[in-house]
Amino acid sequence: MRRAALIFMLVVLVAAALSAQTASTGASDRASGNGVKLDVSTQVTPSIFAAYWSMNPSAAYRFGRFGVGAGVKSFVGLSHPGIYLGPYLRLEYGWFYLGAGPLFLFEQTPQFGWATVDGDRSSLGLVGASIPVVKLGPGSLGIDAGLEFSITSPKIAVSSDAVNFFTNTLTTMISSDWGFAVSATKLNVGILYSVAP
Repeated sequence: MRRAALIFMLVVLVAAALSAQTASTGASDRASGNGVKLDVSTQVTPSIFAAYWSMNPSAAYRFGRFGVGAGVKSFVGLSHPGIYLGPYLRLEYGWFYLGAGPLFLFEQTPQFGWATVDGDRSSLGLVGASIPVVKLGPGSLGIDAGLEFSITSPKIAVSSDAVNFFTNTLTTMISSDWGFAVSATKLNVGILYSVAP
């Protein structure tokens, strides 16, 4: 299942990149313009205890500085096994975007010290900026960075080793309700390829 999910995510990334390459032959000014804008980004997405590699293809129709569209965010656990996929709706203003949608669990292998997500669906919320830096082909290469809220596996194991006092304290905090919300908040930063009207 993990291999199939990874192949699926790679196919989505390649298809979005090819679509972006053939969708526009003009210059890319992301801040304004009317028409379809396509983005593909790959990111490192760490939370307080876990780290994920994510891919985020999206499309939006631009009305000047405003845009409305959709995307698919995928997460592959780097620090623990877990694969998630989150389709979302997206609102844009200039370089900035907001997104929200469900987050589906594809695969999660139980591992000591990590909780398993109850059920196979949770929530995803995004806020960030996709900033073009340099023109490359029909689009622009740039930076995609922001914050997101996504409920993935939290760390729960507490070590009996006194040396890990700091880790144990954080783990205990994460196990609480407010701590769970903190661990669900993630920073993301990555590379973007964008074709805009």
